[in-house]
Amino acid sequence: MADYKLRGPAGCHVLRFSTVEPNIAAAMSTQTRPRPNFNTCTEVSLYCPVRATTLGYYPNEGLNIFLAIGYGLAAIVTLVFGVWKRTWGFSVAVGAGCLLECVGTFS
Repeated sequence: MADYKLRGPAGCHVLRFSTVEPNIAAAMSTQTRPRPNFNTCTEVSLYCPVRATTLGYYPNEGLNIFLAIGYGLAAIVTLVFGVWKRTWGFSVAVGAGCLLECVGTFS
């Protein structure tokens, strides 16, 4: 009895369909799936690689924490100097931008 072998990435997934069920093997080979892109992929899987996600790469959590702390400190320093030197509009705008960057690193 012959078997059909379908291999995934790096040959790690092997599915076998015997010739007794040729309709299943034919359905698997002709099944059309939408091409993965950032609109259709919600998580990384066999059919949705990392490059098809919104970011296109795995984010580095350590770097995100470092940058969030840096932006938070920059917001505090900007607001303190803004109050001290009485540059209200500029300090509020730059401080708000730093706070939004701080929040944006985790969303």
